Amino acid sequence: MSGVIVVGIDAHDPSRDAAALGAALAGAAGAELVLVHVHPIDPFADALAYRADGEDPLRAEAEALLRRAAEAAAPLAPRTLTIAAASAVGGLHRVAAREGAELLVVGSSHRGRLGRTLLGGHTERALAGAPCPVAVAPRGLAGSGWSPRQVVAAFDGSDEAHEALALARRLAARAGARLKLVGVAVGPLDRWEYQYTPDWREVEQRREAELRDRLRDEAGEGADVELRLGDAAEQLLDVAAEADLLVLGSRGYGPVRRVLLGSVSGRVVRDAPCPVIVVPRSATAEEHDAGDASG
Repeated sequence: MSGVIVVGIDAHDPSRDAAALGAALAGAAGAELVLVHVHPIDPFADALAYRADGEDPLRAEAEALLRRAAEAAAPLAPRTLTIAAASAVGGLHRVAAREGAELLVVGSSHRGRLGRTLLGGHTERALAGAPCPVAVAPRGLAGSGWSPRQVVAAFDGSDEAHEALALARRLAARAGARLKLVGVAVGPLDRWEYQYTPDWREVEQRREAELRDRLRDEAGEGADVELRLGDAAEQLLDVAAEADLLVLGSRGYGPVRRVLLGSVSGRVVRDAPCPVIVVPRSATAEEHDAGDASG
C-alpha cells in the first residue's frame, strides 16, 4: 500500500484514535498522511462569529485542532487540510476522492465502550458511500502502541472479498505482519420442502470443503488459513478479538466503488474490538452483476 491516507479530525476524543491508527498505517505502508478537518458552512453563524477585524474563528479553531493532531503523529510529518463544507462527511469524501486516497480513517462513537468500534452518526455516514476503503479506529487506540502484527482478511470467495484480501495482503507485506485468511461457512442451510430431499449434511460438508480449498488457494505461501462454521458476524467478531486489524468487503450490491454496509459488515464494524477496514465494491463485481442480469 502506498499513496495517501486521509484522516478525519474533529474536537472529539475519537479523532485521537483515528490519527493514531492513520499514523501507524501510513508509517507501516510508506504512505503520505493527510489530516483533514471540515468546518461547517453557515452564513448566519459565520456572520455572528466573525469579528470585524476579518479573522475567521472557525478556520483558526480547525488549524489548532490539526496542529495538535499533527504533533501527536510524530515522527511523521503529516499534511493538514482545512475545508468548509455543508456536511462534514461529504467534505471528507470529497477530499478522499480528490486526493486519490487509498484509505480514509475515522474514529468511532465517543459514546461507545473503550476498545470497541461502536458507530456514531458521523462514523456510519463516513462509511456509507465512501469512495475508498474506510478504517474505523476503536476507542482507546491512541497511546496504546498499536501496530498491525496480524492482519486478518475475511474471505467468502466473492469479488468484494478478493478486493479485501488484496488490500490486506499489501498492508501485511508493508508492515511485516502475519496475514491470515478466515472463511465462514454459514450453517445450517435452510431446509426447503421438495419432492427430492438431498442429504443436507453432505451438501454442507461439500460446501465447507470447497471453501477450505479456496482459502488455501488464495492464501498462497506464508499466510495462515482458518475455516469457521456458524453465524458469519459472530465468528468474525470472535476472530477480531485476537487480531490487530480486520479487513472485509462491502455489501455485494449497490454503487460501484462505494462502501455499503451489509448485515455482516455492519455488525462487525459496530462491535469489533480491533480496527476494521471495509473495502468498497469493485468494478469487477459490477461487471459480474451486469452479466448475471443479462443472462
